[in-house]
Amino acid sequence: MTRNTTLAALAATFLAALLMGGCPSGPETMESKPDHGPKPKLNPREEIRIASMKGREALRKGQKTEAVRWFTLVLSLDRKNYAAYTGRGQALFLMGRYTTCLSDFNRALTLNRGDYRIWGFRGQAKYMINQSAEAIKDLNKAIAMRSTAGWLYETRAKAYDAIGQIDNARRDRKKYQELGG
Repeated sequence: MTRNTTLAALAATFLAALLMGGCPSGPETMESKPDHGPKPKLNPREEIRIASMKGREALRKGQKTEAVRWFTLVLSLDRKNYAAYTGRGQALFLMGRYTTCLSDFNRALTLNRGDYRIWGFRGQAKYMINQSAEAIKDLNKAIAMRSTAGWLYETRAKAYDAIGQIDNARRDRKKYQELGG
């Protein structure tokens, strides 16, 4: 092998090593940082909006554990988000965690007493843990706010049955049927 051939072989080897990442100051430094800088962060309001949307979507799809995670993320960013407490409470209710969901519904009601659904959800949860008399009180408040929500009458009828008020239960079942239940 001649001297020129040897130098050419060494140059080719060096170039190959450089291209394959064998040199500390070569292209490998670009490959080890694929994002080439910091990514812009979303502002907290946008993060809350996106997480809330994903939580509602997971709840709608029946992905209860996923919904709990998303709503918990929202609450880590905004402890006064009554909708996130309500959504997480609904997911926990659907998971059969009635006592746990009550604390979320209680917190939601401290933040917003004017949403009939929260009163209704809390009434359902109380009924499920055999607090029928307390459930009726919550359901009465919900019905006073939205008398056309049939599901409230259905739940209250069950609670009336549980405490032996059969006539009231019949009236509520009739109202539930009238509303298209």
